[in-house]
Amino acid sequence: MTSEVDEYKLNRCLKIYPIFYGLSADLLFWIAINTLFLTTVKGLDPSQINSINALATGAGIIFQLFLVKIVRKIGNKNSVVLGTILLFLSALLNTVSTQYVGFLIAEICYAVGFIFARMDNVILIKNLNYLGKEEDYIKLQTRGLTIYAFITMVLSIVAGLLFNVNPYIPMALCLLVCFIDIFLARTFYEVPVDKKKEVKQKSRVKLGKVVICMVLLYGLFYGMVACGQNNSKLFIQLNAQEFLPLDKVVVYMSIFIFISRVCRLISNLSFIKVYDKLKNKTLFLLETLLCMSFALLLVGNFIGYNMCGIWVMAFGFFIYLIVRDPFDVYMKKILFKHSKEEVHDKIVNYIYLSRKVFTLIYGLIISMMLINLSYVYVMVLLLLITASYIFLMLKIRGLLREH
Repeated sequence: MTSEVDEYKLNRCLKIYPIFYGLSADLLFWIAINTLFLTTVKGLDPSQINSINALATGAGIIFQLFLVKIVRKIGNKNSVVLGTILLFLSALLNTVSTQYVGFLIAEICYAVGFIFARMDNVILIKNLNYLGKEEDYIKLQTRGLTIYAFITMVLSIVAGLLFNVNPYIPMALCLLVCFIDIFLARTFYEVPVDKKKEVKQKSRVKLGKVVICMVLLYGLFYGMVACGQNNSKLFIQLNAQEFLPLDKVVVYMSIFIFISRVCRLISNLSFIKVYDKLKNKTLFLLETLLCMSFALLLVGNFIGYNMCGIWVMAFGFFIYLIVRDPFDVYMKKILFKHSKEEVHDKIVNYIYLSRKVFTLIYGLIISMMLINLSYVYVMVLLLLITASYIFLMLKIRGLLREH
């Protein structure tokens, strides 16, 4: 029999969710100073940091092959709690470790903990389905991302100042936020289900063609956004160094990063209105914007080594932050809508697995190209790959119409 639903706890969970997501979407404070902390305080070199990231990504990908079985064994709420505990351990190990292996374990805890914590999506959509408020998913998810965008915007200034006072102050605050996340996760409530019925349904439900195509597109597109964002910063920095002294380059890059955070905040605040107006055309708008980002980087480069060219390139960089969150929210919403509730945990796992795999593939391609070629050729290739997504999007639109 299905247990009685506690309406008070259910409504409390929905109110808490945006706050929890805003605080747990990443390791706050740490993301603003991670490279600086590891190099200047812990003494790691760039090669060690890259190897840690690569090994942790590989370990995360392997672990995700078994993650769904663990989630179904311990439940969605316990998975979220476990995820926040692992994120806390990641921050703690980064704070106290002095050896390479300690930082590697910390990054693995982060990679695994993040996926466990994102089972909060499954709880959210399940609770909204019970209430018949599925359309509120985008509103609540965007609200959480808006909180996250605002906090990271402030931290882009504050974290550096605190680091200069004492590099361990941001880490202490990161641990405090992680502790709050654990507390909030424990207050989550998930609508109970009939266990026997759930097991039967999970054993026979398969992912449809439209879901498979969308999981593929999620990895391709989001991986491209991540790679574009990271490499565009370096592309702009290298061009700026051709005619500006290093101290001015640092100032301009800080300004660009701050503006990008403001753009991300504005994007999240306005996305609901955009989605309400465009609905299924939203995906094509995001595709157009992503193509524009690479195009602006190339145009700015061809303008030459001057501030006009740098600002044009910077606008291309800003677009990555404008596109990132709306794409994530839109895809999850459509995926949950066109799949059975019993496989939502699989979908969350698969989209993050797809994202990691394609980010890794793009990263390897870019690394090999940069051995003998300039960033111009890299950006041209990424633009062409991005433009090709339109064919998969058209395929998905056709499948959605048939669904």
